[in-house]
Amino acid sequence: MKKEGCILLRGLNGLMKEEQFVLEKGKVCIVGRSRECDFSLRRSMRYLVLTQEERREEENFNTVSRKHCSIAFHSDHTLEIEDFSRHGTFVNDKRIHRVLLSDFQRKPYHIKVGTLEEFLLEYQDPEK
Repeated sequence: MKKEGCILLRGLNGLMKEEQFVLEKGKVCIVGRSRECDFSLRRSMRYLVLTQEERREEENFNTVSRKHCSIAFHSDHTLEIEDFSRHGTFVNDKRIHRVLLSDFQRKPYHIKVGTLEEFLLEYQDPEK
């Protein structure tokens, strides 16, 4: 039986830099600053080490909505990204409201939320 691949969401910049989240087929990941999100700024190591004063002064933090966007890995091998924020979600530098991706297994996608948070979304093939 062939093992299924997964999606790796890897932080490139901002508070989520060096953080990773694995998204399996059939699952939805919510990205945002709320602790309730799957990929949460408030639970990132870079945020947790800030003092209360540094947290108040972090001006880029509030450009990410509590629930900023969702990333769904559908069972039909498509990936859906939906924006919930007035600040926007960008996929490969294009602002999106909702986008379906079917070629994510061949190339990674760059995602930006807020003014500073950047991620790389890439397919992880278990056979490699």
